[in-house]
Amino acid sequence: MHLEHLIAFNDEVAALSRAGVPLGYGLAQLGGDLPNQLGKITSAVGERIEAGESLDSIFANETGDFPEIYAAVVAAGIKSGNLTAATDGLAQTLRRVASVRRSVGFAMIYPVTVFVLASVLFVFCLRRVFPVLESAIQSFAIPESPLLDQAISLFARTNMFLLVIPFLLVLLAILWWRRTGNAISLRHSSTGWMYSWLPWASRLMRCGQIATFSDLLALLVQQRVPLGEALTLSAKATGAKDIIQDAEQLCARIERGDTSAWESDSADLSDLDKGLPPLLLWTLAGQQSDSRLTSQLSRLAQTYHRRAEELAHWLRTVFPAIATAVVAGSVTVIYCGSFLAPWFSFLLRIVNNVGQI
Repeated sequence: MHLEHLIAFNDEVAALSRAGVPLGYGLAQLGGDLPNQLGKITSAVGERIEAGESLDSIFANETGDFPEIYAAVVAAGIKSGNLTAATDGLAQTLRRVASVRRSVGFAMIYPVTVFVLASVLFVFCLRRVFPVLESAIQSFAIPESPLLDQAISLFARTNMFLLVIPFLLVLLAILWWRRTGNAISLRHSSTGWMYSWLPWASRLMRCGQIATFSDLLALLVQQRVPLGEALTLSAKATGAKDIIQDAEQLCARIERGDTSAWESDSADLSDLDKGLPPLLLWTLAGQQSDSRLTSQLSRLAQTYHRRAEELAHWLRTVFPAIATAVVAGSVTVIYCGSFLAPWFSFLLRIVNNVGQI
């Protein structure tokens, strides 16, 4: 399933839940109005619900279209009794990822085009200009300049394999675009490494994961779900292995009856700060009522959603300028160093040689 299709499907589920329409009937009817693959998937899910299969079991057993984190979010939403709120939190993250993907894709069109054209021009100079320059140096009997002469000779004999580099870059860009557009790419931490080469992207993904975790944990605590189970369900919905690991360790402490882990003045959480941020751990470590914990978790979720949105805004506005400056600047430096420097040196040596004659 495409990422945009998952967002649309999630919106339909949330809308039907708000309206109180039975999901099975509503999705089966909506499937005929939706295009292509999305319509088929929506109808199939609706029909399975009408046949008596539960929504969480459908996504838990589905491996072809829906990512694992979506199944975890649905399971947490059903457990909390508020599927709409659970899917709304995920929807913010999905839209943010889709927006960043579109911005990066459009921003890369100009730098990649510049790089490809510059590479073709560079290869043309290597194959056509430098052989003439090398022949002219030999014809005019210009005094030797070993370093430049060797560079010119090397450039003159460079093979056409250099053309492979820009087209390989284009191929990688196309593969990245297709891969990030697939909803299955949201499994575990694959989204993180696919965006890790972008400035601020890793922090954006992390903020989105913490916001999702806090949102779902607040819903589950509000519905009196045991804290250990709530931690595990919320962590699985993020898809982040380090957050899941921290949540499982906290759950194990609770199951062992290690109450000291939840006393704010003596909690030893130093081994749990790899996935969950310290502020969230301190919130969990404090002894407080369910209503107070729910309120604090909701505020934390809003804070991290706001941070993620700010980072997404910077990424959408600043990255295009950075990418253009880096690519155009690098192309200019390489072109000047490899072509203009030998050419100006050749002219200078001719002038000096004429002056001596």
